[in-house]
Amino acid sequence: MKVFIQNIYLDASLPVGQNGRDFLVWLKKIIPASIQEGISDSDSCGLYITTKDLGAASSIQFWRDGLTNGFAFANPREFPATLSNYLSSLIAMQLAITGPNYTFVGQDAVHNDAFIQALLDLQLMDINECLIVNIAPLLTHSNSSDQQTVITHLVSENNVDGNTLASVKLCPKNNDTNKLKSIGEAICLLKKNASARRDYCIQTDTNNDLLIQPL
Repeated sequence: MKVFIQNIYLDASLPVGQNGRDFLVWLKKIIPASIQEGISDSDSCGLYITTKDLGAASSIQFWRDGLTNGFAFANPREFPATLSNYLSSLIAMQLAITGPNYTFVGQDAVHNDAFIQALLDLQLMDINECLIVNIAPLLTHSNSSDQQTVITHLVSENNVDGNTLASVKLCPKNNDTNKLKSIGEAICLLKKNASARRDYCIQTDTNNDLLIQPL
């Protein structure tokens, strides 16, 4: 099965605060209507969130509140925001996505892991498209070009609607010294240089590399 990148969305903003309402307001801003309009069938769409520290600030605040006022009096309203998969639930509800839903927590490699999982799911499960949302670090954000929230819309060959940016697939490892280590870097390069006919090979921790080929 061939898998294609339908579109890429980049956003450098951050939620104003760390509570549930702030996250919801931020989501409505960063997820453009074109994504929802582009999802042909929410039942056959997968959602993959990757993050380094989502929920960390809320956890710290919750424990601080508990230690200050006693846990019997800690405000439970914000407890859901302490969970890393809180945002994936909000996105799924906002876009009515009922397909597979994952949250990957870790360093840069988890973005690669999410892509690999999405490719496998598109081949093995009854889904036709995926949204992969890489959340920028919330506690160490520096507004640099590599610290953006990146939303990638993947579609299967049977679900292509209009033009696509590139194909993406797993390929056997090779000895190319120019391989990238982060698919996030490749995605940003592809978005900024869509007209450049350069293939991007991304090194992973599996027996395969990820290969992105612009169309």
